[in-house]
Amino acid sequence: MRRVLKQLQSDFRVEAISSVYEVSRVAESHAGLRDMKKEERLEGLALVFRASTDLSPEMALSALQKAEQENQREVLRRSVSLNLLLFDGLVVMTSRLSLPHPEMHLRPEEIVLINEIQNDIVHPVLGERLSVLAEPFANKTWGNFFAQGSSVVENLSPLKME
Repeated sequence: MRRVLKQLQSDFRVEAISSVYEVSRVAESHAGLRDMKKEERLEGLALVFRASTDLSPEMALSALQKAEQENQREVLRRSVSLNLLLFDGLVVMTSRLSLPHPEMHLRPEEIVLINEIQNDIVHPVLGERLSVLAEPFANKTWGNFFAQGSSVVENLSPLKME
């Protein structure tokens, strides 16, 4: 995670970072349905960060995708997945970019962690506060606390590659 955040420093200024959670859950569709034949388990570490940037939303997405591709299977031998969840309250729907992320409110590892670092945001499409959207996951097991987010970004500038 440090490696990826270090790489993103040229385009993003990290302002806040959530706790890190170890995620282990079954992926569900938009409708909350599960196909047992195609069941996909989501396992790995998750964190959310808020950052400022001078990039447009499309350029920010490109920077995230570039970092994702360059770090595939490099970090803990797991895939790296970077999602642009929100961008200044914009609503964008193109073939390449959807803002806010269309599944953000359905993924506890995203909505709960966003709520942790900034719960006063109102979802620009649903019109609900993120704190309200995170409530359904309060009593569900979706992940385990792994580390303080600040430990991931400590001394980020002089980061040594391990």
